[in-house]
Amino acid sequence: MYEDDAALIEMTVRAATHGQQLVGPYSRFGWSHPGPAAAYLLAPVYVAGGRRSQALVLGSLLITAGASLLFVLASTSAGGAAGGWIATTVLSVLLAELGPRIVASPWGPHLTIVPLAAFLAVAAALATGSPRWLPVAAAVGTFLVQTHLGQVPIVFAVGAAALGFGLVRARGEPDRFRPFLRPSIAAAIVLAIGWAPPALEQLTRKPGNLRQIAEFLSTSGGAHRWAEVFEGLARQIGSIPMGIARLTVPSTSDERLLGAGTFFLLLVAALPAIAVLCRARGDDVRAVPVTLASLAVAVAIWSAIHIRGEVIDYLLLFGAAVAVFGWTALGAALASFSRGTRTARGIGVALAAAIVVLATKSQIRELRVDPPMATQPLAPIDALRSDVARWLLEQHARRPLVRIATHDAWIPAAGLLNELERVGVTAAVEDDWASMYPDAFHALGSEDRTLLIGSATWAAQQEGRPDLLLVSKAGATAVLAETDREWLPRHIHAGPLELVETVGTVGDARHVVESGKPVDGMVWNDPAFVVLKDRASFLTVKLPVAEAIGVLVAADSDDTYRVQGSLDGVSWTDVGDAGPLPGPGVQTRALFSPRISGARFLRVSAIAGDGNFSLARIQVVVK
Repeated sequence: MYEDDAALIEMTVRAATHGQQLVGPYSRFGWSHPGPAAAYLLAPVYVAGGRRSQALVLGSLLITAGASLLFVLASTSAGGAAGGWIATTVLSVLLAELGPRIVASPWGPHLTIVPLAAFLAVAAALATGSPRWLPVAAAVGTFLVQTHLGQVPIVFAVGAAALGFGLVRARGEPDRFRPFLRPSIAAAIVLAIGWAPPALEQLTRKPGNLRQIAEFLSTSGGAHRWAEVFEGLARQIGSIPMGIARLTVPSTSDERLLGAGTFFLLLVAALPAIAVLCRARGDDVRAVPVTLASLAVAVAIWSAIHIRGEVIDYLLLFGAAVAVFGWTALGAALASFSRGTRTARGIGVALAAAIVVLATKSQIRELRVDPPMATQPLAPIDALRSDVARWLLEQHARRPLVRIATHDAWIPAAGLLNELERVGVTAAVEDDWASMYPDAFHALGSEDRTLLIGSATWAAQQEGRPDLLLVSKAGATAVLAETDREWLPRHIHAGPLELVETVGTVGDARHVVESGKPVDGMVWNDPAFVVLKDRASFLTVKLPVAEAIGVLVAADSDDTYRVQGSLDGVSWTDVGDAGPLPGPGVQTRALFSPRISGARFLRVSAIAGDGNFSLARIQVVVK
């Protein structure tokens, strides 16, 4: 039983078992990643595993295991027996560094790490004169690009360079390009099959996911400074030598960021230098993988600098795959410089085997401490699912609409919707969150019940509303049912509120206390709104004569605003905090409390957020 991203992934895999998934996992930017390759790879294992969440762990392990084997085979093809041994050693260190929770994770940034290393090794094998690897490169590259758009630069750059190297080498062969004919046809078939679902989606949907991605990429995104990405990228690129250090001297393993940065810079400098040395020795077979590794590192740096939005650690995990390939290529090239005796080679193999054993022991130890998935259901999600399913059955509801009332509630909401679908209840989700879900969850307009899911704190702030019914509360999450959609509009005080005082505000506050058109979704600093300069700013209003029971605060969606009440306008008592909400721009929070009914004045201020604070409207709900 999953929640958050894993639950959303399980829903896409379930859709794939019915042939209905045409796009990849959702993106935080409102579109989906290009294609459903991962979902269709996981689907057979999911079905064989009884459609249980644990089956996704097994499926992810099989993908990682297959990619690991492919990495070793391709490295052996490109670098000989030494390349195979070095690849096995380096890969075992990477897997130990990642740990079983990441190795067995179906999440895109985790699931693509080892396959990306495999793709780079396949590219090296293709570049060193083995055209049979071309359809393999097409298949793995398709999987990578479809599962996470961030893989596009490195897959295209290294793939194109590898094909170019292979074609250049073919010019000197008697048959020239004939060996590429059948592999090229096979690769074309692989690409046609792999890209048929996203192409179909683009042709049958408006505007289409691929077009949304193209429009996103066409907009300018500012580059990050080198200092913003260096630490995170160094941890990944330097992960192999640092991982060996952790395996052999674990007591000092956690305080070596300086070492990771040093190894990162060492690899950046060593790869082109070794490539030049190999070419000087006439050893193009060793020079090509090292050259591709240099390119991969350069593209990784470029990609990290050009990440859209905040640089989050998981966005740099692809660097670990680049590290595996880079250190393997470097090791294989250095091994070719040595003309060691059989004894020396034996010592090298023994050291490699010892590292593999240590890495395996580390994995087993981590598996016992931190398994990839809990064996017991998530109690809060299980309780929510049971209560909601029972209530829907009692209400004879066919298809409810789920609204996410507080931003963090999207995590349990994903788990709840996943478990409801598992027991045969398919709900729709509001449009603001629809891009995260398969098509089956998109609202059709025929939904017959509305459920709101939010934090327990938010639910407590709705007490006293006769239009909302508590359906379930488990842990920090609550689910309410909307019983009368027209109650709230009927009980909003019709006239403008009396503006008493503003401190630290910019704009005409009279607009904030007047009734008017809906403001949800409008930009936070619209001229009709009031901007709060800082956390010391506030706006005070006098309540109407009619007894107030709640307040509606329309404000910038990603901030938290505090509402205080007073009898005399001098002494103030906290009524409650209106936290962040999903949705763009301005969003309206509803806050109900007995403290409001006993107050004559209300004061609203910002207490947390990004510093862009604004108030668009304050309205009072009366009996």
